Order: sequence, then C-alpha cells, then structure tokens
Amino acid sequence: MAIYPLDTLVTRSRDFRTISKRLDEYWRRNFSSIADIISDLFPNSADRRVQRDVPLVERLAKEQAIFYRRKPTRVFRTPDGDPMSDGAQFSLGRIYDALGVNGMMKELNERAVVQRTVIGVILPRPGDERKRLTVKLFSPWECQVDPDPVANQSISDAKEFRFRFPMSSTHDRISFGTLKMNRREAVYQVNGQRTGVFNEEGTNPLQGYPIFVARFGPSNPGDFFASLPSDLYDAQIASSIALSDVDYVSRFSSHGQWVLKNADLSSARDLRFGPDTVVGLMDEQELTAVSAGNSNADYLESINTHLKLFTNMNAMNPSAFLKSGWSTGASKAMDMVDRDAIRQDHRLALEDAEQSFLSALLKVLNYNAGEERWPASFVDVTHHEPPSLADPLAIAQARRVLMEDGITSPTEQISQERMISPEAAREVMLANLAEYKEARAALKEEDA
Repeated sequence: MAIYPLDTLVTRSRDFRTISKRLDEYWRRNFSSIADIISDLFPNSADRRVQRDVPLVERLAKEQAIFYRRKPTRVFRTPDGDPMSDGAQFSLGRIYDALGVNGMMKELNERAVVQRTVIGVILPRPGDERKRLTVKLFSPWECQVDPDPVANQSISDAKEFRFRFPMSSTHDRISFGTLKMNRREAVYQVNGQRTGVFNEEGTNPLQGYPIFVARFGPSNPGDFFASLPSDLYDAQIASSIALSDVDYVSRFSSHGQWVLKNADLSSARDLRFGPDTVVGLMDEQELTAVSAGNSNADYLESINTHLKLFTNMNAMNPSAFLKSGWSTGASKAMDMVDRDAIRQDHRLALEDAEQSFLSALLKVLNYNAGEERWPASFVDVTHHEPPSLADPLAIAQARRVLMEDGITSPTEQISQERMISPEAAREVMLANLAEYKEARAALKEEDA
C-alpha cells in the first residue's frame, strides 16, 4: 500500500483577503474593482468598454437572509433554565434596543451569507464618561485571528485578535488603526502609539474577550474562518465581465460601414450621407454597406446557463434574473424545500451567534458595573418570519374549513398573526364582529 506524505505546512492564500474585500464591496453595490479587472483583461480596449454590473451578491444576501426583518422575541434565562425576573428581562431588552441589536443582527445575517464568517466586538466608546457601548462587525478581510490549533473555532481559546478599526474621519478621509486583543492586553495602535481600550494601562480586565462570531459553515482544520463562497465571487465577476464584453462587441460590430469601390480616399471623405442627400457615382464605382455582424447568441446562452445553475444550486429564485418557463409545480415545491433547508441552517447558526453575543455583552456589563451583576445566562430567540406568498382567497377558504372542523378558531388565528395573547385576540375578534354588523345594518338601511 502506497504511503503519501501529509502536508505539514498550509499557508493562507493571498487571494483570501482580496476575495473577502471584494465580496464586501459587491454586497454594498460598489463595483469599482470590476474596472480594474477589465483593465487587466483588455488593456488595449479598456477605455472604450462600459461596465454592465448586476447586483448578484446583494440579491443572494437579501433572498437568503430573511431573519430579523421582523423583530424577534427574546426570553433571557438563568443557567438552570428558568426565565429571568421581569426587571432583568426589561433591563436587557432596553440595552438591546439602545445598542440596535436587531438592526445589527440583520446586517450580520446578510453579511454572513456573503462572507460565511462575521466577527463582532462590543466596546466602550473611547473617552465616553458615561461608558456607553458600541458594537462593530468585521468581515474576514478586516481582521486577523491567531486561533488555538485544536479548538480553532473557539473565541475564548484564541491567542489574539487584530482588527482594522476606524480611529478618525472627516468628510473626505478616514484613518484606520489596529485594535489588538489578547488575554493580557486590549489596545488601539495608531502610528506607533498605543491607547488602552478599557483602561489607561491597556490591560484586558475581562474574563475572556468581548467578541462574538457568526459562522455559516465549518472552518478548515486549525483555521478560525469558514471558507469564502468563491462560487459567488466568480459568478459576480463572470456576469459583470461577460455583459460588459457583449456590450462592447455589439456596439463595435453591429453598425454598417460604407464602402466605396474605385475611388480615392479624398473623394470618399467628401461624400455626405443622409435622407436629403443624393450620392452620384461614376460608372465604375460601387457603394455598399458592409456589416461585420455579431453572433452573441452563444455568448448570451453561456451567461444564462451559468446564472441558471448558480441560482438553482444556491436555492435562489431563477425568475429574479432569468425567464424560466420550464419550471413545474413539482420543481417549484422542491425549490421551496431546498430554500427552507438553507434557512434552517442559518437559523441554527444565528441562535449560536445570539448566545455568543449575550456572553460577550455580559462580560462588558459586569466590568462597567464593577461587580458580577449579570450571571452567566442564555437566550431563547423566536423568529417571526415573513409569511410565504400564496393566494389570499385560498388561504381564507382553508382557514374557514379548519375552523368548521374545530382544528383552529378565529381567536387562535388572530393571536398568531398579530402576536398577541388569546385574551387580546378575543377582544379584537368581538370588536371586528360588532363593527361588521353595524356596517351591514347601515347598508340595509340605505338600500331600504
């Protein structure tokens, strides 16, 4: 049996940072890097080419990241599983609202679809006597992590974190420094100067790191980050370059070129063409219009095939980009199953991210309070997903059948839709019925 040597040294690809940064830019609908790629591919004609960009990355993020568009319900629990007191629930809810956690988690959800790993840091604002906190999210290209070689996904076991952090900004310039954190110190480094994050000494007074992470995929052995979605990166670049190339070829090959035979250059230049112009030719001269023609059909078919496969493999709706009349009811149902499987994976990952965020937040809150005011706890999150698109009449008929069979009731339906208690739902139902009866009575009187 042959014995193959093991790779004893694996280095990170230099393209990792470039791909991560460009994915961030495409997600924000910044396609400036496409111009650089066009210049590299077509150096002799780049100045005559026009970008034709399609926001593929942003569309994928919007379609897959459905959570936090509606405010979720959170229940904070003690380590033994009991809900915290009403006062503690209210206080943590106020803190979450002040930090804008729901908006931050919505951004984290979208960015995690694009990057597959997102790191967040909870920090006190520099120089703020009120000790107000801020939350920052970082994509892989904005940070470096020295993980534990075995527990490589663990935050608490990591040796050091380094982040690209904004330190000052004006209307036309932003200056960045480095936020460095390890078990001993937490400092900002700018131009050789060091400033403490939590105290003047620059030490790390926390029992761990004020850091949380969302990871939409497994990381490689010994690595903290999950692999980047290079297929998404390639699809965005391929579509932008191909559509720009089709535009260039069409513009320079679809027009007709006038050709005058048996004439010198000076006489040909003096000719004027137009609907009110008469062109006179000598007996031996001949005027024709020559067109190179363009065969972009195969080119466009190749682009469509690539996008169709990409959207199908990523459980996107192909009709967002392409006309797909070949879809059947069975294929649409399978598409919904695939899409639901991806969303359930995201739900589990986001639940882990919520717990990671709470653990980091409690560390900082206890430090600011100067005591162990908040014990270790966890959070249950209930997401309220947007309703799936369906025929309203069919839904209403199905509900009426369920009510007539005693499977559900109007009160239960109102309680679920409006996320209110059954008692409040019953009051809404009675008020609606009374208003409906009044409206019917008024119509009868008017008809009479």
